[in-house]
Amino acid sequence: MALINALTTLADVKMLAGIASSDTSQDARLEAIINVVSSQVSTYCARTFQRKTYTAETYSPSNRQLLILRNMPVVSVSSLTINGTLMVNGVDYIVAPEYAQAGMLYREWGWSGQPINRDYLTSDPVAMRRTIEATYIAGWYLPADAGYVGGDSGSLPLDLQYAVQQICLETYIKARRNNWDNLTSLTEGGLSYGWANQSVAAKNNNSGFGQLPAGILNKYRRIVVSA
Repeated sequence: MALINALTTLADVKMLAGIASSDTSQDARLEAIINVVSSQVSTYCARTFQRKTYTAETYSPSNRQLLILRNMPVVSVSSLTINGTLMVNGVDYIVAPEYAQAGMLYREWGWSGQPINRDYLTSDPVAMRRTIEATYIAGWYLPADAGYVGGDSGSLPLDLQYAVQQICLETYIKARRNNWDNLTSLTEGGLSYGWANQSVAAKNNNSGFGQLPAGILNKYRRIVVSA
């Protein structure tokens, strides 16, 4: 099985599991686990980690100096328009490192625009029109990407990889032992778990992640606020 957008490598998980690199008997199982865990972590953090280009995303003005893009960290912006007018990086807005890491663009005089008003009452704005369009590159190089350099700021952070490796290792060990910590009930949809051993419950209530990896992942979670 091929690794797909994996947030760690087969070699690293095998090393943690104490499996010799020459032993390929568990490779298929481990690759499946890595793929599933990588997908789960991406869902848990509500973001895509791999560096890629996002084209023609539209945004409503924030009426503040910072505009929050949907993906982070922002590497570069190739095009940004307001009402169809091209904005110039460094003149009309700034991709400042301290903000780009959080997926934000800075504009000194603010990102303002035209509101949509209720029943034509200018004093009762409902929302802002999506007048901003951005094409940009965001994310990190993953371990399998050609541009990946371990520990480099442009590559997937090492602590995030460690969290993924720990989840993969726990999943592998449980599968091998066929022992899911005395799991007594599981409800799909609501994603609720019941545990016979309550000391294990706290470890497994972070979407199934242990406390240590969940603590690391929480640093990288994208908070989505509904309008």
